[in-house]
Amino acid sequence: MNKKDLINSIDISELRKISSVIASYEVLDNIKNPDDMASYLYEGGNNLLFASNKEDNGTNRRLPKAIWLKVRNELNLLLCTDDEKYSELWERINRVEKISTLYVITTISLFLCDKFNFDKLIAGAIGQFVAIVFFFALKVGKESYCSTYIK
Repeated sequence: MNKKDLINSIDISELRKISSVIASYEVLDNIKNPDDMASYLYEGGNNLLFASNKEDNGTNRRLPKAIWLKVRNELNLLLCTDDEKYSELWERINRVEKISTLYVITTISLFLCDKFNFDKLIAGAIGQFVAIVFFFALKVGKESYCSTYIK
């Protein structure tokens, strides 16, 4: 499977289930790019989605922004370059006959947890970041995404 086919195999409605920010995208008029969207999920970012959590019951704990930046940068390389360091990940993805959105997001999230020595307990939060990148790659198309966001 190539990168374009991988992106096109992603179901945008499934991404909305994975990340609450994607589900809220249509009503959040200040989101113009992946960084804007991810800012709702990392520490020090936009607090709008957590405004009703006055009790501080733990549901507003978020990952550091540095993790978003690592995930975004790695996914940009994965989707926009032919870097050999992702050959093992491509093998994992290609092992499955019928690719599902959840499988792709989970596989990539766990791969990144291993790569960066993150605790696997945060794989779900990493998955939201992964979903954001795929959402924008689907929204604008792979070539446009890569030409705009590759750093």
